Amino acid sequence: MIENRSHRLFYLSKDTIFHMNLRYLIIVLMAVFLCSACASSSPKRKSPPIKIKSTDQTMLDLRRRLNLTKEKEEKIRPIIANYLKQKRTIVKDSSSSDNRNKMNMYRELTRLDHETDLILAKFFTSTQMALYKHYQESENQKRMESMQKENGGSKRGGGIGRSGGRGRRGGSWGGGF
Repeated sequence: MIENRSHRLFYLSKDTIFHMNLRYLIIVLMAVFLCSACASSSPKRKSPPIKIKSTDQTMLDLRRRLNLTKEKEEKIRPIIANYLKQKRTIVKDSSSSDNRNKMNMYRELTRLDHETDLILAKFFTSTQMALYKHYQESENQKRMESMQKENGGSKRGGGIGRSGGRGRRGGSWGGGF
């Protein structure tokens, strides 16, 4: 009688199955360990803090760019000082890297910029106001470029960086200071 051994070609002993499963288990555990080790050792990316100029530096820049008289400089100095103080508070309170928190910060900064612009418009001529807006835009652009360099990013990719910090309504998020 001929014994049918064809089923034995694919037959694996319990020991062989155990060793194969053990190998797979070891490989999977090593992969999980390596991935978790890599993830925990990589530094958490934090956004660099927004740099805000001092009141003296801002006033010096405005005096040069807007040809301010001593009278106007004395009148707007407390406005600028208050603006910068509020701006620092908003930035400090929103220092987390959470996107929702950042959006709230940008919204608050835009609101503060708009309020300050309305106050300063009472003291500036239309030409000075246009120069002031240009100053804000150039400061925002400088800030965005320095943030991109610190983050190692590029200028491409949309978002705030492409529009120079200006939202849909045209307000600036950084205020140029």
